[in-house]
Amino acid sequence: MPLNGQFGITYETTFQFNGFETGYGDNVGMVSDPVFDAFGPAALAATTTDAYQKVLSDMNEYVAEQHFSLSLVQSNVNTVAQPWLKGYTGQQGCFIDVMGFYIPRFWIDQKLK
Repeated sequence: MPLNGQFGITYETTFQFNGFETGYGDNVGMVSDPVFDAFGPAALAATTTDAYQKVLSDMNEYVAEQHFSLSLVQSNVNTVAQPWLKGYTGQQGCFIDVMGFYIPRFWIDQKLK
């Protein structure tokens, strides 16, 4: 289960099936449920948006009833920085698109240092 909870993630709707479908690597709880496994093919066979949304709605209701996993609140994350580092308010990230945006906005207050 991802650290931020099985249902706390926003992603492409078809990825929802991988979280509990038998045999998928994303099925970290090793759920094996033939009723759940039938939702994926049903969604792929849907020919209208309404039919697709109905399958997703039914699937999510079924998952909630089965309690396959718990959606846990993320723990607080603490960061520490020197007081002379300005512009930093606890941003975190390891991807260049996240920190690459923030790093040029930090500066050192030489008087305070």
